[in-house]
Amino acid sequence: MAGLMGWLPDDARIPQARKYAAEAGLEYNFAKVNLGDLTHPNTARFTLTAKDGKSCEVIGSSIGGGQVKVSAIDGAEVELDGKLPALLVSHTDKPGVIALVSSTLASASVNIATMRVFRKNKGGLATMVLECDQKVQPAIVQLLAALPPIDTVRFVDSVL
Repeated sequence: MAGLMGWLPDDARIPQARKYAAEAGLEYNFAKVNLGDLTHPNTARFTLTAKDGKSCEVIGSSIGGGQVKVSAIDGAEVELDGKLPALLVSHTDKPGVIALVSSTLASASVNIATMRVFRKNKGGLATMVLECDQKVQPAIVQLLAALPPIDTVRFVDSVL
């Protein structure tokens, strides 16, 4: 919960995180669920819902030493450690989409640090996960989201 409020691992308020969450109007519910045998013992699934009703599901693990590993966002497998800002781009799998996204980012002087692309099947839904060397401005996220082959774009800021 402290991480959702943007606190660092050594923040002195962590023992009172529930109190601060209530004061901030953050509603939460904890439930123990089975996430499978292959998950890290400190794995949690978060379903986050904003005031406007938009939601996002994140699966991640606390792997010790204040480090995290995000393994899925909205059902898309990812490998994020929170050190760099990231873009998750859902799109139709077809030639030129990767070039279109990377050239759009290059035109905005955004450098791609890592890129992984997953697809369920040829010509179907694909997901691009891009870690960037700097924060991607909202106008660039909106520009990407408006491109014809793109379904959705999510920006995930760095947390470490």
